[in-house]
Amino acid sequence: MFLWLFPHEKRPTSSSDDSNKSNHVRVANSPLDLKRWRTVIRKGLPSEMYASQSSCRRPEAWRLICNTEQYLSIFNEGMGVCEVDLYWKLVRTPDREREREIEKDVRRTFPGNPNFQLPCDSGNNKLYNILKAYSQHDVRVGYCQGMNYIAGMLLLYLENERLAYLCFLYIMFENNWRELYTPNMERLHSLIDELTLRLKERVPAVYEHFRKQDVSMIGLFSHIFLTAFVYKAPLEFSVCIFDLFLLDKEEALISCVVKIMNLMQERILEHQSLVLVGVNGP
Repeated sequence: MFLWLFPHEKRPTSSSDDSNKSNHVRVANSPLDLKRWRTVIRKGLPSEMYASQSSCRRPEAWRLICNTEQYLSIFNEGMGVCEVDLYWKLVRTPDREREREIEKDVRRTFPGNPNFQLPCDSGNNKLYNILKAYSQHDVRVGYCQGMNYIAGMLLLYLENERLAYLCFLYIMFENNWRELYTPNMERLHSLIDELTLRLKERVPAVYEHFRKQDVSMIGLFSHIFLTAFVYKAPLEFSVCIFDLFLLDKEEALISCVVKIMNLMQERILEHQSLVLVGVNGP
C-alpha cells in the first residue's frame, strides 16, 4: 500500500511485516477529526474559515483528507527514502519536451498570481516544480493540461510545496484521477456518460435541448473534470467545489453540474447558442 508514493525505480522492497507496519502508521489526527471535517465541508466551511488564505482552516482540512501526515510518516519511518531528496531529484531530472509543455501552461494558470509567474528554472516556481516532479514520478501519464489547475488550487492554500505535492499524488492515485489523462481518456468518457445520464434523469429539458442541437457533451463538460471545476470559475465558487471534490471525487463534480444546469435551465432553453449562456468550455 502507498507504493504510488515512490517512482517505480525508487519503490522500496520490504517484508510483509514491514508492509503491515507501513499500513498502520499512527497519524496525529484521529478518525473523529476527519468525520468532523466531512460534516463541516458538506455544510459549507463557515466564512471565517476561508475569509483569508493566511488565516483559514482549509489547509488543515485538505491535509487531513489527503492523509499527508501518514504519507510523510511512511517516508520517515522505515522506508529508507528521504522524501525531500526524492522530490527534488524528480524536479531536476532533465526532460526538455515535458518541461516546455509545463512552462507554457504554468504561466496561464491563475495569471494574477505572481508566484506562478516566477522563472520556471529558478527552483522557486512551486507550480512548475510540482508538475515537473509528477511528470517524472508517473511516467505512464506524464503531464497533461488540466493538472496545472488542480496543482495550482492546492498551492493557493497549501504554502508548503511538498505537502501540496503529496495532496496532488493523493488525488491522482488514491482518487484515480490520473486515468482521466491517459491517451484514450477512457475514464473521462465514462464520467461524461455518467453526467449525460444524470442530466437526462434530473434535467430532461436541458438534456433534450443539448441533444437537438447536437452538442458534444465531452466538448462542453470535459474541462470540468480535467480541472476539477477550477478553470474559469470564480475562486470563491471553485474552491468550495474543490473541498467537496477531495471528499467525494467525481460525484461532487457531477452533482454540481446537474444543479447548475437546473438553475440555468430557463436561460439555456432560451438560446440556440450555448456560448451566449456561458456554459461553454475553454
